[in-house]
Amino acid sequence: LMALPEPDAEIGSIALFEDEMFFAAPVDSPYAQRDAIDLHACGDEPFVSLGEGFATHHGFTEAFRTAGVA
Repeated sequence: LMALPEPDAEIGSIALFEDEMFFAAPVDSPYAQRDAIDLHACGDEPFVSLGEGFATHHGFTEAFRTAGVA
């Protein structure tokens, strides 16, 4: 089992399930009570993510790349 790879004619892939990613913040954070978060607006904040090799790491970096945050 692995995260779904990029499409490749040589590899057949079947998604068994889809996970959602959530933005978690401490209760006293200015982001805690928001229904939606603009990742670009909080790009200078510290974040914690699983390391490279985990499927969620790819989703995390892709979400921030899309928001224009390195």
